[in-house]
Amino acid sequence: MDNQITKDQHYVPNCLLKHFRCDKKKDNKPKINVFDIKKSEVRYNQPTRGSGTFSQNYFYDKDNLTEKFISNEIETPASVVINKIVSGNFNIINEDILVLHRFISSLYWRTPEASERVSRFINSILESVIRKGLSLNGFDPEEASAGKFDFDIQHFSSK
Repeated sequence: MDNQITKDQHYVPNCLLKHFRCDKKKDNKPKINVFDIKKSEVRYNQPTRGSGTFSQNYFYDKDNLTEKFISNEIETPASVVINKIVSGNFNIINEDILVLHRFISSLYWRTPEASERVSRFINSILESVIRKGLSLNGFDPEEASAGKFDFDIQHFSSK
């Protein structure tokens, strides 16, 4: 069993990034060009590994349970289908379509923005439950706003 912990966890999978690589430079490490929407500028020759380009340290977890699940159950099967399509083989069977649907659906939830959206949603539910609990027990429900809920789904681990 592989006990190596992946620290640099991609929210845009390498099985996609590799198809956007530009020419390798002297260091022979894969690079991509990135358009930064916020700054409206292109960052050329950005490394795809260990650089924070479409990744963060421990984005999913520190125990690698989520990272390994995504890699083994979602990315690896999808990369086979994606490689077929990129190579010009469009003989896609029903199972391939299901694999791609699962992969594409997972991408929606695998960004810092999505993580923040889920955290805000869960925090709003927690606040409403606490408000109701305070009200039912004769306390001022506005007291629920006095504290801060800090449930961060991105760093939620199975341990």
